[in-house]
Amino acid sequence: MSLRDAPRWARKFLPFSGEGVARGPAGEQHGRMDRHTLLSREDVATDLVGSGFRHDGERLTGEFRTADFASAVRLLDTVAVEADSMNHHPDVHLGWGRIEFDLLSHDVGGVTARDVALARRIGEIVREQGAVAN
Repeated sequence: MSLRDAPRWARKFLPFSGEGVARGPAGEQHGRMDRHTLLSREDVATDLVGSGFRHDGERLTGEFRTADFASAVRLLDTVAVEADSMNHHPDVHLGWGRIEFDLLSHDVGGVTARDVALARRIGEIVREQGAVAN
């Protein structure tokens, strides 16, 4: 991957020598990208487009509307399976016809590539299930 082709948040982590490869969101290779590297609002802005998430200070937040409580629970159930498979779990606020996900890498106290990857996957699930971002 060239520097020009890398997502904006990953560019500063690509090595000049090409040595050492780590995995970023969705398994892409990102040079020396570290799963514990904090990412700023500017680092993730492009990657969050269309996901329904925004960088809200120290976390990513996504609020979504569903048809009713049961559909919100179904959405949560699908996200829970994905979060388990990624070994990264959101904080969740659930109510009638609404669900909110907060993503934060608690071990480093901010947003990392793990949060971006999960936000993007949740955005896909939201679209698949017909929910709408607030």
